[in-house]
Amino acid sequence: MESTPLATFFSTGLVRNQVLLATALVKAASKTGEHYIIRALLDQGSQTSFVTEATVQYLGLKKIPIREQVSVLGGNSNVSPKAMVFIQLKSMIDPNYNITVKAYVLKTITSFLPAKRITALEWLEALEIELADPNYRTPNKIDVLLGAEENHTEFNTFHCRTDDNDTLKQFWELESDLELTKQQRMTHEEQVCEELFARTTERDEDGRYIVRLPFRTENPDCMFSSSKEVAE
Repeated sequence: MESTPLATFFSTGLVRNQVLLATALVKAASKTGEHYIIRALLDQGSQTSFVTEATVQYLGLKKIPIREQVSVLGGNSNVSPKAMVFIQLKSMIDPNYNITVKAYVLKTITSFLPAKRITALEWLEALEIELADPNYRTPNKIDVLLGAEENHTEFNTFHCRTDDNDTLKQFWELESDLELTKQQRMTHEEQVCEELFARTTERDEDGRYIVRLPFRTENPDCMFSSSKEVAE
């Protein structure tokens, strides 16, 4: 196959603070049609996908010889995968969803992720949702790296379908009920005053508000005589 320049920007190193990367458990089809669970890393910084040699051997996938150059992290170094495979992946959550990925074969993709066991994220545990990688806290190997081409799929951890949060729904339902109750308790005169305020209130050049006073009658006495006399 013709050589094509590719780029990937995933890297790991020794750092003091842990960064939780996007991983998922997926089902991969073997050459016999059976499905086995493997661990995937979702990497938006990579133009293509990769799979480990061990995973290819485990699934018995047919390798296609290639000549490619892959630039990593700013082009400072290159790797040369010798083969590529087509691997069928199926969602663990939605059994009806599957994709076929073209992946380049490498001996290893990265070290164990996370680098060390991390404390459970309480806010995440409290959501009680089905995680793409339930064992995200435990260091483990990465079998396949899914590049940017696959990040629009349902394997993407930012793709989420869920019902409205019950607590949030109660908030706006309560707010709507309060507004409705307020309108129901207003007298006719109060409603007229509110409508007059909303319809006639304006602001002058100095920033002062000009408000029309509400009257019970359409033609109050002050319209035809001195307002001072009426006030007295």
